[in-house]
Amino acid sequence: MTDGASFRLVALRCPNCGGDLDGLDSDRVFGCRPCTRAWSVEPDGLRDSPLEAWTTREERPLYLPLWRFELEAVVVLPPRARVALPGGPAPAERIVPFPHPRAWITAFALQGRRRFGDPGLHLTRRAIEPPPAAPGTPPPLRGAVLTRAVAEQLLPATVLAVVDAREDVAGGRVELRVASATLTLVPFVRLPDGGVQEPGGGMTYPPAALPDRAALEG
Repeated sequence: MTDGASFRLVALRCPNCGGDLDGLDSDRVFGCRPCTRAWSVEPDGLRDSPLEAWTTREERPLYLPLWRFELEAVVVLPPRARVALPGGPAPAERIVPFPHPRAWITAFALQGRRRFGDPGLHLTRRAIEPPPAAPGTPPPLRGAVLTRAVAEQLLPATVLAVVDAREDVAGGRVELRVASATLTLVPFVRLPDGGVQEPGGGMTYPPAALPDRAALEG
């Protein structure tokens, strides 16, 4: 594939083992199943992250890629409006810890986020605990259009959206530290109408929300 900014040619072979990488023509992250690594096409070259798939009891799930970030984060809010006494301390900023140890960022193409919702945000709000990774070779990685670097840039917005349910985050800023990033193949339930449902009976998404459904199914 080529990088849109520099038209740099990237060989779709695993830098570690030399094997072919899984992915679609429009993808920006490719998977090596033997190495269980995800290779993200970043401006400075290929960057690898662990690749894993959830275990599931669902029959024929549709595996969709999401970035899972283990992190520590706080939201720094401006002081509540009050007048400081002469010679007294200035009103202090308020620190609100992010209540979860991880955040999920949707890595596949999704249309109508405002209308249908965003799986990554929903999994983060629900504090979904990832089950053990499925043993053996993971399924093919398809549809990962969001690189790790871009996904990391979306973390502050996700943190603010979660904390916003508890605090007024207007004027706040996010301070965070990422401990690890894993590209995770999450098994969504196939619905009779062609849509999908998040694991554990979460949100449902109609066919219109997944423009690349046919390609994702292979």
